Formats: sequence, structure tokens, C-alpha cells
Amino acid sequence: MKIKMMLVLTMLTLNLNALILGEVPPQVTISGEDGGLVTDESAWDSSTLHGKVFVLFYVDPDEKDLNNDFSAALKAKKYDRTNYGSIAI
Repeated sequence: MKIKMMLVLTMLTLNLNALILGEVPPQVTISGEDGGLVTDESAWDSSTLHGKVFVLFYVDPDEKDLNNDFSAALKAKKYDRTNYGSIAI
């Protein structure tokens, strides 16, 4: 019973923090020890995500080659980089 109650409370909490379709989410900036841009280590700002389709890669250090096939398939499509971008975590 306790497990079911915790699951319900967790789901309610996640739903309260969910983004609403059509609303602009709050701006996020990541810098310093928390992260930043790979190119020059400057701060990353979520406002750079506007106007493009982005692919999000999570790269686990123990499984770093796991995304290679998908990444190669994207490169083979030769999409216009002005219309899409990628983010690595």
C-alpha cells in the first residue's frame, strides 16, 4: 500500500512540474562546473534552442559508442544545420 501511495504522489508531483503545450518554458542557463558549450566552455543558454529541431544525446561514459549508429545515420541524411542541431549530455 505504501508503495502505491508513493507512486501516486510521485506521478502527481511530476505532472505539476510538466510543461504546458503552447507555453514558453522558463529560460535556463548552464555554466561553470555545471556545464556549458563544448566548443569554448562558455555558458549555455536555452534561448539558443529557438527556431530549430534538436536531437538530444545522452552519452554515458561507459557506453559512449551506443549513439554512433544513430549519429552516422543523421550525418548521412545531410540535413541543413541551420534547421537542426544537437545537444549532448
